[in-house]
Amino acid sequence: MADQTQKPSDAQTVLGRDRFVAFAFASAHLLLETDNDGRIVFAAGARCGLTDRRAEDLVGCCLFDLLPPGEHTFFRMLLTRLIDSGKLDPTHVFLKTVAGQPFAMLMGGCRLPNYADRCFLGFSIAARVSGRTVGRCLSDLKSFAESLESRLCAAGTTERGQRLSLLDIVGLADRDNAPEMRNSLEAYLLSVSTDGDAAVRLNDERYAVLHRDDLTREEIILDIGRLLARHGADELRDALHVWQIPVQGVNRHGIRTP
Repeated sequence: MADQTQKPSDAQTVLGRDRFVAFAFASAHLLLETDNDGRIVFAAGARCGLTDRRAEDLVGCCLFDLLPPGEHTFFRMLLTRLIDSGKLDPTHVFLKTVAGQPFAMLMGGCRLPNYADRCFLGFSIAARVSGRTVGRCLSDLKSFAESLESRLCAAGTTERGQRLSLLDIVGLADRDNAPEMRNSLEAYLLSVSTDGDAAVRLNDERYAVLHRDDLTREEIILDIGRLLARHGADELRDALHVWQIPVQGVNRHGIRTP
């Protein structure tokens, strides 16, 4: 029997991409299309200080060259998440100007069915200042707690479920390579956190992170276990403890959403 699957024509494929560009421009200042390694193959929109020429001149550059060095691990995890899931919700990231100064932007992304080896990214100027620094979780518990109300209101408006995970890795602070492990751990927590900046370091071994409600405790343990193994700290897997607390969104009237 002949294959009945209808494949899109070249015209339909081009139309799909044009529609993406049109919709993305409604909310983004800069659009970038990259390959899976971050090489820019298409750029349009405002140059956002990333180049002293046109935005189109970014084509051929590596996206990672536009980031502060401390943001690389976090950003690579975001791209991996985008490649695996096909979508990236708006996330606070740091880029750097052509003069080398870091600045915050909001980045969203998607994959298109007919472009399996491409990432489509939209960047817009962040409406609020992210409290975190380049590549690091928040360090101020008070600021994190104060931000929860606005985050839960946003979650209630969009009917997006959230969970708060608490992590403890007993013995992490005693490792000789603790700084390198902590950098990777914080990059991971930021990559799964709400808005890319809803993770806080409580002390040298404890963290809290607000994230979507379909990220399970088991998945977090598996992900961090792999991270520990890459740093030669397999023995810390048994010292990793994760607790999760479901949280409810609050709408603009102060009513908790189910």
